[in-house]
Amino acid sequence: MNKKNKNMNEKIFRRIIGVKKNTFKYLLMLLELKPKKSGKKLGRKPNLTSNKQLMLTLQYWSNYMTLLEVGFMFGVSEASACRIVKRIEDKLAKSGVCKLRGKKSLLTTDEEQIIIDVTECPIERPKRKKLGRIKNRQKYYYSGKKKRHTIKVQLLISNKEIRATAFANGKKHDFRLFNSSLRFSHNRY
Repeated sequence: MNKKNKNMNEKIFRRIIGVKKNTFKYLLMLLELKPKKSGKKLGRKPNLTSNKQLMLTLQYWSNYMTLLEVGFMFGVSEASACRIVKRIEDKLAKSGVCKLRGKKSLLTTDEEQIIIDVTECPIERPKRKKLGRIKNRQKYYYSGKKKRHTIKVQLLISNKEIRATAFANGKKHDFRLFNSSLRFSHNRY
């Protein structure tokens, strides 16, 4: 952590970064563990330290900013911000600390209440393609209900957590998405 962050109040740090100082230090320690060298050179040194890379990722997760905005805040391009977020996510997932439970965990839980809902997330208008599997992407993602291009996300809400279990284009009906998601046994619920 830099000098500003070390002197920052615990509450303010958590509000800005999204996690407590101890959690931040722990995640930073996990990221700085070096794997065994394989004899390959890794290329140029990164512009941002691992401290700032972790801060960039946490800002992206907690404040719902675009990668362009987060990259601008930290002085890197949108593509660099995307690579940093992906690399940090992969390292944290490999460490086992930030690993999301799989969809098969729904089969083993004995939850009493489970709520399933589908929401539509707006996307940018896709470009028209003349060739390919989906020739008219605009028509494929257009939702007549919302009058814009969307992706549907099926969410499963249990007592303690929220999980995204299925995704589809904007045209697909909610119940058809529910029936086609063979991620878990519907008979159980």
